[in-house]
Amino acid sequence: MTNLKQNKISEAINFFNLGRTDEASILIEEILIENPNNIDAINLKAGIYLKNNNFNKALEILKHGLNLNPNNKTILNNTITTLNNLKNYNESEKYIKKLNILEKNSSETVIQLANNLILQGKKEEALDLINQNISIKPKSENLILAKANCLFELKKFSDSKELYLKLFSRNPNNFHTLFRLGYLNLEDKDFKNAIIYFNKIIDDKEIYKNLRKEISLTFYNIGLCYDGLENQKKAEINYLESISYNNLFMDAYVNLSNIYYNMDKTEKALDFMKKAISLDPEKRILYVNLSNIYDKAGKHREAVFYKRVGTGSLIFKSKKEHGSYKIDKVKINETTQN
Repeated sequence: MTNLKQNKISEAINFFNLGRTDEASILIEEILIENPNNIDAINLKAGIYLKNNNFNKALEILKHGLNLNPNNKTILNNTITTLNNLKNYNESEKYIKKLNILEKNSSETVIQLANNLILQGKKEEALDLINQNISIKPKSENLILAKANCLFELKKFSDSKELYLKLFSRNPNNFHTLFRLGYLNLEDKDFKNAIIYFNKIIDDKEIYKNLRKEISLTFYNIGLCYDGLENQKKAEINYLESISYNNLFMDAYVNLSNIYYNMDKTEKALDFMKKAISLDPEKRILYVNLSNIYDKAGKHREAVFYKRVGTGSLIFKSKKEHGSYKIDKVKINETTQN
């Protein structure tokens, strides 16, 4: 009988990993009918809700699991993940501390706690925590990286850069180190060095293929560097690459539109600015940009209309007196209301 139950759990886990959550759910419910306190089934049931972004239901199930087995590390980890998704970092901190005790103050859980403190705005406390643990494990690359991150969050950029360079000399392929060194050089307007660090990520992008948004941001930052070097052709190539990894990256569309505007390719500039607006239809500055493109294209009636939208002199579709305004569906000849 025990083997049969274990086989069901294994099969449910396999369905879950394949994304076949409906089939996993059927097996889980069968297990829970036979044994309502089966901790593996409870954890997996919560995992399905977590995967479907139903965080409140996941948390309810996980807390039931913790009542049954308060020291179950898997359930503790899933509870922390769920609370983080709910942005309840204060409660999440309690569970991380409990996990840290069970893990005997491992570097991984210490870093997890430091990251939690940063999310709560307790950055100095996070740095103190990391320093205490570095004094015990001075050669830990992960703790040194965590310290560099704390210093970065505290805007002590010179100190953080020094540590990132130290880490780079030890491991020239760490994504986080490369990205931060690229970013810090970009902020210092040392565009050529920034490109070198970012390109090291791109050269190995297959290694990081699960980090699509991060790769997208890396291409975007390379585009910014080439913009700074006034090489619009290379900036264009990198912004397009950025969108190929994340087609919801509004800033990349805006920057591409600006490049085409400068190249006098107004149709392309309009297309990309309209795409940006579709992603954030209440960002009024985008309508000012759209107005400028229409003006350059000689379409002055449209330019005037969108300038009025962008500057806020045209107000419409108000749901509440001081609420947000829906402006994504407004047409040129649409009747407006004050």
